[in-house]
Amino acid sequence: MAIENEAGAVLLKCGSWTAVVIPQVGMNLSSIEHEGRELLRKPSSLEELKENSVIFGNPLQLPANRTEQARFTFDGRSYELPMTEPARFNNLHGELHRSSFKITEQDEKHVTASYENCGEIYPFPFQAEVKISVSGDGVTEHVTIKNTGNSDMPLAFGMHTMFNEPECFSVPLEKLWEVNEYYIPTGRLRALTEKERRYTTGATAHNEKVTGFFKGAGHTAHIGNVEYTVSDNFDCWVLWNREGRDGFLAIEPQQGAVNALNNGFGLIRLKPGESEQFTVSFKE
Repeated sequence: MAIENEAGAVLLKCGSWTAVVIPQVGMNLSSIEHEGRELLRKPSSLEELKENSVIFGNPLQLPANRTEQARFTFDGRSYELPMTEPARFNNLHGELHRSSFKITEQDEKHVTASYENCGEIYPFPFQAEVKISVSGDGVTEHVTIKNTGNSDMPLAFGMHTMFNEPECFSVPLEKLWEVNEYYIPTGRLRALTEKERRYTTGATAHNEKVTGFFKGAGHTAHIGNVEYTVSDNFDCWVLWNREGRDGFLAIEPQQGAVNALNNGFGLIRLKPGESEQFTVSFKE
């Protein structure tokens, strides 16, 4: 069964654009199709998405990427997260991408859903509201994170956007975060290499490994003919395509550096009742 025909899947259409959203698996924007061409790495079934929800569609990350030793300290208190990358002793991608969202609004062009965390996936209460809409111009996703607790909340958010491998791509990058053997940034930024500079002007991902944690130099990437624009509060980009032989390219906007809960780079502090909105759009 195709993912758009699975129980609970939401199909949105407008003109030549269609999108498929799976609320019960992290409100995953699992498919974007324009004029019959699939832009994202689409799961073949709900079961495949559930088995590895971070490598299909547009998974939500909270906290983003890795948290060293799956623990952090905030305002003098220590907190632990599940160690989901045991080989490197890290928490990887958080659990929001697996969580079940409840639809609050829906029509043929948009869907809004929310998830309430009471401490089960992150040790601070929050509400995540996601609105995905399709228009004649493309697809837009708004994500709002609201602190629903009684104390300040640290926020490090990202998206693990999985594109089908394009003929070429470019991403606005400034510098690369150096990492240690556990893929945790050391805190040092270095200039881009010649190969990495090509990522900013036009490069290919086919049969070539693309990887790195980067400080951003802008908010619009180009993936083939797709213009991927993200809101200003995304200040870093992560690139990844495994070894370049699996037919995908992850272009991941992040608010804050990898391991921001520990190193503090770009970390947002939400006071009780405050919220932060993130927006991404896909256009051709």
